[in-house]
Amino acid sequence: PAHAQSGRQERELADIEKQLRERRGEETRLRDEAKAREKEVTALRHRMIEAADALQDAERRIAEINAETARLENEEEEIAGSLAAQQASLGDALAALQSIERARPPALLVSPEDAAHAARTAMLLADVTPQIEARAAALKETLSRQKTIREALEKERADFVRTNEEVGQRRTLLADLLRQKQQERRTAERLAKAAQSETAALAARADSLRGIL
Repeated sequence: PAHAQSGRQERELADIEKQLRERRGEETRLRDEAKAREKEVTALRHRMIEAADALQDAERRIAEINAETARLENEEEEIAGSLAAQQASLGDALAALQSIERARPPALLVSPEDAAHAARTAMLLADVTPQIEARAAALKETLSRQKTIREALEKERADFVRTNEEVGQRRTLLADLLRQKQQERRTAERLAKAAQSETAALAARADSLRGIL
C-alpha cells in the first residue's frame, strides 16, 4: 500500500510539474501580451494627441481665414463704392462735355469771353476725364485682385473644414481602438495574475509532494 501510494504521489507530482510548466508559460505569454497592449495604448494616445493638435491648428487657421475674408469683403464694399462714385463722376464729365457741345452757339453770336470760358471748361473736362477713367480702371483691378484673394481663402477654408472632418472621424476611430486595446490589456493583466496564482498553488503542491517523496 505504501508503495502504491508513493506511485500515485509520483504521478501526481509529474502531472503537477507538467501543469506548472504550462501555467508558467501561459503566465509569461499573458504578461508579454499585456506589455504589447500597453505599447499600443501609448502609441494610440500619442496619435490622438497629434489628431487633437491638428484639429486645433485647423480651427485656428479657419478662424484666421474667416477674419481675413471678412476684412476683404469690407474692403471690396468700400472699393465698389469708390468705383461707383468714379463711374458716376465719369458719366457726369461726359454728360457735361456733350452738353457743352450741344449748347455751343454759332461762332458769330458768341463773345470772345464766352468762347474762351467754354474752351477752358471743355479743356478742363477733357483733362479730368482720362484721370477719372484711370482711377476707375485701377479700382476695377484692385477689386479683381481682392476677389481672387478672397476666393483662394474660401477654397483654403473649405479644404481645412474637410480636413477637420477627416481628422475628427480618425480621432473617433482612434478613441474606439484605444478603448479596445485598454480592455485587452486589462484582460491580459487579469489573466496573468490568475495564472500567477495558479502557478504559486501548483508550486506549493509540488514542493509538498517532493517533501513527502
